[in-house]
Amino acid sequence: MKTFDHIDEAINRARAAATGRRGRALTPILNAIVVIARSGSDEQLREAEALLEIETVASGRHGLAIGRLLEALAFAERRNARWIAACLARRLSWAYDFAGDDAASMRMAEQSRADFVALGDTEGYLRSISNLGILWNRRGDLIGARRLQEEVLILAESLQIPKERCRARINLGHTCQLIGDFARSRQLLTEAQTMAGDGGAPMHAFALLNMSRLDIAENNPEQAAETLQRAQPFIDTGNHFGQIETWLLRGQIATLQGRFADAVGCLSEGLKLAESESSGAPREQVELWQAMSATQAAAGDYQAALKAMHNANEINASLRREGAVLQAATAVQRNAEEQAHLEAQRASASASTGRDTLRELQELRLQLERANEEKDRLTQELARMTR
Repeated sequence: MKTFDHIDEAINRARAAATGRRGRALTPILNAIVVIARSGSDEQLREAEALLEIETVASGRHGLAIGRLLEALAFAERRNARWIAACLARRLSWAYDFAGDDAASMRMAEQSRADFVALGDTEGYLRSISNLGILWNRRGDLIGARRLQEEVLILAESLQIPKERCRARINLGHTCQLIGDFARSRQLLTEAQTMAGDGGAPMHAFALLNMSRLDIAENNPEQAAETLQRAQPFIDTGNHFGQIETWLLRGQIATLQGRFADAVGCLSEGLKLAESESSGAPREQVELWQAMSATQAAAGDYQAALKAMHNANEINASLRREGAVLQAATAVQRNAEEQAHLEAQRASASASTGRDTLRELQELRLQLERANEEKDRLTQELARMTR
């Protein structure tokens, strides 16, 4: 089968799975990405990556994509497909982030940013620093996150990319809320809701979920509940992490209203979803357990509150251990790939040297043949002159 036929077949399978089995189409989409990384084009990767984004929003299985994305990245780097490699590094940054590995996520985001700068790709650079702004937010560097997200907003406006304009407002609006700049946060999130039509259901959901968080921060549980109700139709279309966050926000709203039993029930439902085998939502588990601890403390059950906080701390510690192991395993894999690449380069250089030597020998042989022919001609000329 010809290479382009093989790639087209993989993309068609990914497209069909994404259409017919949303939330369960991760494997064929990743297969297509690996095939494209080996020998496909930038445009083919663009389509496959868009399918991957929709699928991971629906399923939440970011962590399960890491292995295949690393494989694809190695293929792209080996054939010097620089734009494809930059996109895969950015996608890996997302995957590591949702898997809870801050260090690997930051490393991939920085690699992606540097690659897009070297390529002169402003849109790619915009998306990379958007990732970095979210990571700095998660790490608690809210001032740095805000500064970077303001740059993202300016770039998105200058490029006039509807989805990125909306995404920039959602992320910056959430950071402003955490800093305590509620007026700026509400302005940005309101603008994001207006723009979300171009970004589809996920953008609507994220904008409204962050608005509900803002309502809670302003101690307005009734308004938060109403905002959350508006978000529900967009979440129901297929948004795994949106479903988890909905239970979290319902629990926090019930706690503010003094309905502690209802709050515990909501947070427990969220934990069931976040702890499910297919979920891969460790950060969300931490946030849910922290909210559970706050609810139990508000209800006066300090022993249960202490246990819930202990669970949150245990998951955080586990994330750090798993991150260290994953980084070590990734380093071993990358070192092995780099060693194999160096060996291939040495073999190629050796073969090239051999070819150069053969060419030199062939040139010397031709020169010797020409010298012999000249000698024969001169000998014949001398014989003629002698006669």
